[in-house]
Amino acid sequence: MSSRHTSLVTSAIVLSLALAGCSGAGTSLLSRPTTPTTSTTLPPATTTMVVATTTTTSPPTTTTTETPVVPVAQFTGEERAQLITRPAFLVKIDNHERARPQWGINQADVVFEELVEANMTRFAAIFHSRNVTDIGPVRSARTGDFELLSNLNTPLFGNSGGNPTVMRLLDEVDMVLVGDTNVGRAAYRRSDEKNAPHNLLTGTGEIYAAADGRGGTPPQMFSYRSKGDPLPPSAQPIVGVDIDYGGF
Repeated sequence: MSSRHTSLVTSAIVLSLALAGCSGAGTSLLSRPTTPTTSTTLPPATTTMVVATTTTTSPPTTTTTETPVVPVAQFTGEERAQLITRPAFLVKIDNHERARPQWGINQADVVFEELVEANMTRFAAIFHSRNVTDIGPVRSARTGDFELLSNLNTPLFGNSGGNPTVMRLLDEVDMVLVGDTNVGRAAYRRSDEKNAPHNLLTGTGEIYAAADGRGGTPPQMFSYRSKGDPLPPSAQPIVGVDIDYGGF
């Protein structure tokens, strides 16, 4: 074979290869067995999202149960089924040696001792939580009674008169006067056990009847500890109290 023929054959082969390479889906001059292409379509990727779950635990609900307030007697702290709403009865009681022993003074809720003339004392006794039949001997009012009366929210005041100045000033005090000079025998009587003026008696029944619903409910006079409450840090143990107060 001549060289020219060889070149032509070679050129033809190269051209055929070039055409085959440039032909996308065409048929090449030099066909080669084609291997079937298998296209495998993968299913779409599945993405699994893990969501973190946060569990919030609420704090336990605290239920506050208030202990019901138990009413107490305003002057003694004794527990009562209900608040005592009647007014306090403040009465002047003799402390002269001829007046002793007095009537009803041990049943009073509170007893104040007042210094009067001649180095003597008299009592201003508050009756409120108990009913007392005999109270006395009832004596006259003094200006020292005014401050006591003003703290009791319109109390009832029992007395056996007083000097003109005291009685005039007493009209300016917030109280209900139920003394022997204005209610008389409706609430007062004389005892045969002692001589006048140390024998004038009264009682809570007669006094509250004479007041006829007048007067106000007294405030609580002291602070009281409940049963089982500890003593405050300021508490100190004591043996007793000595008081030198007046000649009688």
